[in-house]
Amino acid sequence: MIGAMKREVTELRPTQFALGMREVAKKVEKISGMKEKQIEDYLDEHPVPVVLSPHKHFYMIDHHHLVRACWESGVKKVLTKLQADLSHLTNEEYWKVMLQSHWAYLYDQLGNGPHAPLKLREDIRCLADDPYRSLS
Repeated sequence: MIGAMKREVTELRPTQFALGMREVAKKVEKISGMKEKQIEDYLDEHPVPVVLSPHKHFYMIDHHHLVRACWESGVKKVLTKLQADLSHLTNEEYWKVMLQSHWAYLYDQLGNGPHAPLKLREDIRCLADDPYRSLS
């Protein structure tokens, strides 16, 4: 897979403020019921799409629930697939592209926002629970 690489789950930066913890719990249950080889195969079939930022951070543009479930299950690394290298842009240009591409969701668990991208959490461990995200 071109542009694919395993990365630490805590190295990946979220592009949203909240996720549905019920959905995470379902994924944790699924992962917990697998053997190590099954987990590896499952994660290889579901690479996490990332975009490289001007500050050389990898931002997840999907699979936030899966990555959080991996962290909660003790899985240290996931396969990532680079969707775009935007490291040549200014920070302002970068976030403009991210928003225009619908790769970032800047509303919090209460529906407030959009918040400034600089307020996004540094990793998946710090996202708030939005119970309504689990309903969708």
